[in-house]
Amino acid sequence: DCWLVIENKVYDVTEFVGKHPGGKAILGGCGKDATALFNERPTNNKGPHPDTAKAALEKLYIGDLK
Repeated sequence: DCWLVIENKVYDVTEFVGKHPGGKAILGGCGKDATALFNERPTNNKGPHPDTAKAALEKLYIGDLK
C-alpha cells in the first residue's frame, strides 16, 4: 500500500504507483507527509505538479489528517 499526506489530506495512491509518469519517484512519499515532494518535485527540477496531477489526486482522497 502507498498512502501519502499532502497538505494534511490523505490519499491512497496504491493503484496509481504503476501509472505514475515520474516512475518510482512517488514511492519516496509513501507513508509520510509528501507535501514538499508533491509541490517541489525535487527529483526532476520541473517545479510543482500541474493542475492535471492535482485533479487526479483528488480522486484518490480518503480523508483528512488530524
